[in-house]
Amino acid sequence: MRHFFADLNQDGFVNEADVTLLNSAILGEIPLPDLPFTHILSTSPADHATQVAVTRETIIRLSAPLSAATVVTVQQLHADFGARRFLSRVELSTDRRTLTLFYLENLLGSTRVRVTLEGDTLLDFAGRAVDADGDGQPGGKAILEFETLGLTPNQ
Repeated sequence: MRHFFADLNQDGFVNEADVTLLNSAILGEIPLPDLPFTHILSTSPADHATQVAVTRETIIRLSAPLSAATVVTVQQLHADFGARRFLSRVELSTDRRTLTLFYLENLLGSTRVRVTLEGDTLLDFAGRAVDADGDGQPGGKAILEFETLGLTPNQ
C-alpha cells in the first residue's frame, strides 16, 4: 500500500476511479476527500489465532507511517496474561509502518495472550493520533488476543 495518497477513494486500489476523482477535484467540482486516520491494516498473529508458537513475535502493520518524532515504547504496545505483563521490546520498521513486539522471554504455553496498542499517544506522519480501535476517530485502544500452543506431551 505504498500508494496511500493516490488511492483517493480509499478502496485499496489506485485505478481510473481515483483519476476521475482527482480530475473532478482539480476542476473544482468536488472537494478532495479528507485523509483517513492511520489505522491497523493487519496483525500477525491474527486476532483470536490459536496454536501460536511461544517464541513468536507480534507484528502490527499500519496504513500510513508514524511521525518521525514518534517513539514506540512498551507502555504503548505490550502483551499481558492476566495481571502479568510479558517482558518485551518494541521495534519500528524503517518505513515507520510496521511495529514488532519482540518477547524477551518465551510466552507461556496454553495461554491466552492479550496484546494492547494505545493509539492515543502514537502520532502519524500528519501529527494525528492513530485510530487503533478502528472506529474512524483518532486514538483508542487496539486489543489483539491469541492462544499459544500447548506444551504438554501427549500420553
